[in-house]
Amino acid sequence: MKKYLELIKIKQTILLVFSAVSSYLISCYAKPDAEIIIKLIGWAFLSVSGITAMNMVLDRDLDAKMFRTMYRPIPRGDISTKDALLFSIPVLVLGLALGFSINPIVGTSGILGFSVDIFLYTYLLKRKSVLNVIVGSFAGGFLALGGWSAHTGSLDLEGLLFFLLISSWSIPHIWSLSIYYKEDYLRAGVPMLPVELDDVSASKSLTISVLVLGVVTISIMVIGLAGPVSAIISIPYLCLLIWRCFVLQNSLKRSDSLIVFKLLSPYLGIFLISMITERVIWPEVFYS
Repeated sequence: MKKYLELIKIKQTILLVFSAVSSYLISCYAKPDAEIIIKLIGWAFLSVSGITAMNMVLDRDLDAKMFRTMYRPIPRGDISTKDALLFSIPVLVLGLALGFSINPIVGTSGILGFSVDIFLYTYLLKRKSVLNVIVGSFAGGFLALGGWSAHTGSLDLEGLLFFLLISSWSIPHIWSLSIYYKEDYLRAGVPMLPVELDDVSASKSLTISVLVLGVVTISIMVIGLAGPVSAIISIPYLCLLIWRCFVLQNSLKRSDSLIVFKLLSPYLGIFLISMITERVIWPEVFYS
């Protein structure tokens, strides 16, 4: 069991599932449907697990070359490529089917997430273009979009902003880590941003990506999806993130990029929890 939890990157998977469920809960405005929540969790968990396991198969040669990933289940020999595929395909198909049982937009969001992650990111861009992470970030965004549309049954501005929130968080999250592990990506020949650009340009790009995350966060507040609790928590946090990015620009120390990564890791969960607190747990306090 442990090796399969590693195969699906359980921590990352849980965060993406949480983003989908959070989007749904916030869209419901304190009127969630238990059946939809159960289906949504199944859709998100199974779809992400299947996609992640399939990624592990496609990236097995890269993982074997990088110190950060060489002990994942496939490169260390705990799971064969065949077994990983036999696991990933039915899990993915079941997840996508659950999405369509909610509504067509949720199901389509799952297919788009799969297509972006496997075909555009992993197969076409990861080994060839510095744009890989930017395009790949959209895959996670489709989970939030599906979560939002599970309640609304439509595409709207609010759902798009949740899509952008997850996507804009993913980019600096991955870039900050790839700056720290630059030699790993050089060894594997993966054209991540810090491999293709000099350290100054890479750190500036990271700062810009955090600023974009800030713009999306504030836009969510402006349209009323996030209230005072979210603002009090997230705005100082964003200022801290931006400051740490400028510290990295001045120092160009890899250890400073790791600090940015560690600060970014909990940001998404904290912001989503603050919105759930306002709109689901105590809506009578903030929206009465």
